[in-house]
Amino acid sequence: MKKVKYDISFIHTGQIHIEKFGSLVAELSPNLLINHIVDESLLTHAQQFGVDSILKSNLVAQLEALSLVSKVIVVTCSSIGGIAEEIDNLNGCKVQRVDQAMADFAVENGNDILVLAALESTLEPTRELLLKSLAKHNSKSKLTLCRVENAWEYFLAGQMEQYYDQISAAITSNETKYDLIVLAQASMSEVQNHVNVSIPVISSPRLGVKRAIKALTI
Repeated sequence: MKKVKYDISFIHTGQIHIEKFGSLVAELSPNLLINHIVDESLLTHAQQFGVDSILKSNLVAQLEALSLVSKVIVVTCSSIGGIAEEIDNLNGCKVQRVDQAMADFAVENGNDILVLAALESTLEPTRELLLKSLAKHNSKSKLTLCRVENAWEYFLAGQMEQYYDQISAAITSNETKYDLIVLAQASMSEVQNHVNVSIPVISSPRLGVKRAIKALTI
């Protein structure tokens, strides 16, 4: 029997992301055949040990298998996205990190950029990603990275309103200090719908899905 060829496969580290990314694809390109894989152990390992050889081999094994049945793979966790970036193309399948498009947009549109993350392990990979985007676009933008205190505890407890409230508070308190704010984790993106500030607040899901859809036609 012939294997199914998914247009886009997503690798998530939390069940919560399935609805978000599924609804974005349904809105932007509803006829695509998509696939969701959830592996929470990838993020747990990154938090405990960093992005080490064990984590890389585990993720690469999943990418290898998915590449045989997918045209594009998107890794939606910023803490491990760098592994996807290193691979890029696998068995004719394009491998992407969800936050690449966000990073490129940030350095092209912001001069003084604040990056907010709820999870400590996200900060360094996001910094590295943005520095590469700065170099690629020959941008002189300034970067400030900050962890939103106590937010992740609410996320882990499933208290999403409190999670969003903590992030919203961090955005509004920094509105006048920067000209663009980056929400480094996909789980933070919902806050964009609830916060009213005078500067752009961007996140990875919509920009990342648009980039993945575009890759299908290249």
